[in-house]
Amino acid sequence: MKTLKVIMIGLVVMLLGACATTTKMTASWKSPEYQPKNYEKIAVISITKDLQAKKAYEYYMKRDLSEIGLNIVEGVTLFSPKYFSEKPTEKKIEKDLKSHGVDGVLTVSVLSVDKEQSYVPGAGVGFYPGYYRAPFYSYYYGMGRIYDPGYYTTTTKVFMECNFYDLETEELVWTAQSKVVDPSSIDDSAKSFVKALVRQIQEDNVFGR
Repeated sequence: MKTLKVIMIGLVVMLLGACATTTKMTASWKSPEYQPKNYEKIAVISITKDLQAKKAYEYYMKRDLSEIGLNIVEGVTLFSPKYFSEKPTEKKIEKDLKSHGVDGVLTVSVLSVDKEQSYVPGAGVGFYPGYYRAPFYSYYYGMGRIYDPGYYTTTTKVFMECNFYDLETEELVWTAQSKVVDPSSIDDSAKSFVKALVRQIQEDNVFGR
């Protein structure tokens, strides 16, 4: 019974670990000349060709940033999916954003995706002191323990970048990088990333709130 309990606890820990998405902000920078101000409308734009991912990230960015008092509009509601595929110029994008009353832009993009495989060595579970009477059995059963062969795990790391631009000055005023580990789905990844993002924005006092 003790052996079964140890095995079951190990399986539960493995399953919980496999389902957990974690996001860590790895770096951030704010222009020394920048002073927080009240923006009339901030557009959040996920730079990706994956429409599902774009909608998910922009949705959670709008939801969570609105909760700290910002007026947010999703880029997907401003531009059609074909807009960026036509490669508009920087001036045209700026003009179109301003035509919607936008004076600040927060973009998010994926920098790279890495996969790492590692081996988790087996561990002995269960103890049978009776085998000490027979050296062969002690050797065969690993010094009186049941052998667990171990397993391989694959860790997925998604490195992301978020930039905030002031449309009045046309300058980048804040940027941050993050690492999302083992996203189980687009939705899960978006929620984890945005939660960490909003926390970093508040720590860096980007919007004075």
